Amino acid sequence: MLMIKVLYDFIRLNIAEKISFYRSVLQAFSTNPIFNAPDVPIETSTAAVDALETAYLNALNGDRVAIAIRNDCEAAADTIFRDNAAFVERTAKSNETLILSSGFHPSHPTSAHQKPVLAAKAGPKSGDVHLDAKAIERSQSYQWKYSKGTLPTNDTDWILLGISTRASFDVSDLEVGVIYYFIMAGVTPEGVTDFCAPVSIIVT
Repeated sequence: MLMIKVLYDFIRLNIAEKISFYRSVLQAFSTNPIFNAPDVPIETSTAAVDALETAYLNALNGDRVAIAIRNDCEAAADTIFRDNAAFVERTAKSNETLILSSGFHPSHPTSAHQKPVLAAKAGPKSGDVHLDAKAIERSQSYQWKYSKGTLPTNDTDWILLGISTRASFDVSDLEVGVIYYFIMAGVTPEGVTDFCAPVSIIVT
């Protein structure tokens, strides 16, 4: 029987993708009682991601000192999330479902790879973002909302981005170097579904 371990594939992500991935893991940790007391306190991990995001934005102008600070912050965050991955692996005990619920990826999934509910990736041009969601059964259309700069604490603070008939959406002319948050819901004959968990991306 193959032991299912936690993948350290996040190390290969670019910095903007790492920030989004690390925040999704922290969100999973904070809402999952199985993982809400990791070896590295959630507050410490959050501070490291905040520092990395700030350093990343400061280094966009190409300043050599800012780039060096960004690289140091990236290395520090990577070390912390390696420790978080080890904690999940020890706690999950080869349970694929538990590993997935932590935000990390399993090494030897026992089922086919599942498409994430919502993913945000850089588009073909600067300022573009491509949103790709998992289709919702019986949805006739999809609603897309966003927030710029901060994650809303109230549902009313989300701004309607648009409506599509497909489970994907392209956004253009966003502000470069700013973090955006996105959510999506399906529109079925019974009404609008619950919006998915937010995903974030720093626009490049």
